[in-house]
Amino acid sequence: MGKQTRRKRTQKGRGGKGSGTSSNNSAIAGGDDAGSGTNAVLTRIRHADARTRHAALTALSATLVCPESLAKSTKLVTPQLRKAICERILDDDMEVSFAACGCMNNYVSFATSAAAEQEVAQLLGPIIQKRLETCCTSIAHQLEVAAATKSTTPMLDDNTPAAAIGHEKGKRKKKGGNKGTSSTNKATESAFHAVWAVTDMCLRVASKLIEVNPEGLQLLDTGTNQERYYSFLQAVMEVQKLSQTVLRDAPKQIWMNNEIQISLVQDSLMCACRSIHSALDENPEFAQTMLSFNNGDMVSMLTSIAQAMDMPVLARLHATGAIVALRQTVITFNLGNESVQKTLNDTICSSSSSFLALLNQCLVLKQEEASACAGKLVQAQEALAKEKEDSQIEKEVIQTIESKQESSRDIAKRQKERKAEKAAAAAVAKDTAALVNMEVNDEIQDDNAEEETPPKEARGEDKAETYGLAVDNWHELIAPIKLALEVTTNMCAGCQVGDVETFESHIGEDDDDIMWGSDDEAQLQTMQHDANANDSSIQLNPLDKVLFDAVVAAGLPERVFVLVDDVSQCLFDPNTKQLPNVVTMELGELHSKTGACLGNMICNISSWREDNQSIIAFWSTLCKAMSTLLSSLVTSSSNNIQGDSESPTAIGAGGLCNTMTISLRSRPNLRTNIGSSDLDLILNLLTKTGDAAIQRDAATMLGILCNEVHPDEINAKVCTSLLSVLSFSSTNVMVRNEILNVLMDVYGDDELYAKVFEQKDVLGHFQQSLP
Repeated sequence: MGKQTRRKRTQKGRGGKGSGTSSNNSAIAGGDDAGSGTNAVLTRIRHADARTRHAALTALSATLVCPESLAKSTKLVTPQLRKAICERILDDDMEVSFAACGCMNNYVSFATSAAAEQEVAQLLGPIIQKRLETCCTSIAHQLEVAAATKSTTPMLDDNTPAAAIGHEKGKRKKKGGNKGTSSTNKATESAFHAVWAVTDMCLRVASKLIEVNPEGLQLLDTGTNQERYYSFLQAVMEVQKLSQTVLRDAPKQIWMNNEIQISLVQDSLMCACRSIHSALDENPEFAQTMLSFNNGDMVSMLTSIAQAMDMPVLARLHATGAIVALRQTVITFNLGNESVQKTLNDTICSSSSSFLALLNQCLVLKQEEASACAGKLVQAQEALAKEKEDSQIEKEVIQTIESKQESSRDIAKRQKERKAEKAAAAAVAKDTAALVNMEVNDEIQDDNAEEETPPKEARGEDKAETYGLAVDNWHELIAPIKLALEVTTNMCAGCQVGDVETFESHIGEDDDDIMWGSDDEAQLQTMQHDANANDSSIQLNPLDKVLFDAVVAAGLPERVFVLVDDVSQCLFDPNTKQLPNVVTMELGELHSKTGACLGNMICNISSWREDNQSIIAFWSTLCKAMSTLLSSLVTSSSNNIQGDSESPTAIGAGGLCNTMTISLRSRPNLRTNIGSSDLDLILNLLTKTGDAAIQRDAATMLGILCNEVHPDEINAKVCTSLLSVLSFSSTNVMVRNEILNVLMDVYGDDELYAKVFEQKDVLGHFQQSLP
């Protein structure tokens, strides 16, 4: 809504800002919702005054639509309320639009109702698309005005210090001489900030909508069937162009040369790349559209962003992830021709490109920096906890005084008596040690002076804000590593030749019509026979082999492998106090993502660590990390936290345990080099952790190892552990199923381990497992 000039005479109840009406703000008080007490919130959201609308939406974001409330229930956020909030995204007042976007971002991120999510997606899609288009138009206009007034607008260059801008050095400024220029720059800066803030938030909503809703991408697009996804791609590409223009020109413009402004533009570019990255997740239709959109302009744009050293790291990583995901989809679903597939592959593998170099650069966890960041977070958390504790004590003291109902005269009398006691003590001290007393008085005076004007930290101003900044700094340190791991994991997943599907067969495929036939059974038996003959033989796509060779040459596998030990050291650093939950959760996720990445590498890249010595060293490092995590897992299990798969330690251990399983399955030469300590570790993972996913993988590893020739004593030891877990009533059904499969594989041959089978009464345990 356009801002009106404030009149000198204003009627009661009509404000200056946003008091007029416009096309986007026609739904105001006095409509269908007016006069109803139940619709008071809707009335305020649709009020004529922009300040009222903004206040209502801000209050909603902190109450009904805050993450905590949405995680519990979404019943209070009615369809009418959601519709009213979405309408305000198109508000002419950018502050109102930003607040509405924030509310819907919270709702899309934290709401748990599937039906509500679908309804919101259908409502939000066209609105977000339209808002992005208007924001891009506004930004382009701002840049055009700045370029047109370049000769009169102060510019920053190497020869002009910022302090000298606005007037010539040595000249006396006339009264109000620079007021016009200053106010113009301030207004330009304010408008610049507002439109980019809305752009950033719209892109965040769009990315989240794509990630949480299978139909989110279709709902964000307003194009025809012939040009499906074109409007969405055009809007995102426009943001990418404008972001790069602003970031490269910002140091020269006064009204752009602001840390907060630049951060908004960087976040917008990152979210734009993230939306494309998310949209390419197993979406061959969108991938095919990307290839044909403006003769591949989006692919070229993403490539240039990924290789631009002056662009934000997260934006470059998302652009890299988008190119990697596009390559995987194009090869898997056989899109385009061989030339297109080879071009995408060469874009990543080429020695002249910076894709692999960027990943290599980001896959580093610097111990000193991480420890310092975690230490500051610990201090901020302790200060915040102490402040809350002091506040609680103060409240209790006030309640105690109020409960005693002591009169003012009694309080004054008691204070007077204490003052007299202090004076008497001071007199005695003066007679006995005058010099010491002088020093004490000096210190008291110094303390009193400090109390009069204490520093900001001593005054305890906003400990919560300090803690929030510490959390943000920690996230900024870890986010590039996590994203780089995700991209590398996807890149090393491979596209096996036997799994390639055509795009046409994928479209319109109905899973309900797919039946299991005899041909499928025969194919499965053949594949199983080949796998048993040589588990490490994987038929790679030729383009995958080229890519994997480049990955090994770039040193990515070794870089990821080092992360296993680095994360363990951060998680269990003896020099650091108990880490906050936010730190341990991030480190647990890093462990899990590292394990998933190493699993793909050890399975698909046979040229990496193919000799016995190197693969044994790899296994030993995994076992060392798992042993470190095991004590924490055992403690959780002993505290009756059965199956607490959400704990940081369980998340990390689950990823590493899965990597150990894949290593044993894909590297046959490793199975004959497992020592007794390694076996004990696997047995402890099965019997003592209490985590279902870890127990399942441990049982799988025991099954793989028991397929190798081993003595009866070892077989009896393994059998005892398997049967003990099977007999627990609390054992997860997934774990039970895996244990039964292992027992059938081990004792399927009547001539093998028959004595152990009888001694341990394996048949009886099978019978007890029947429903």
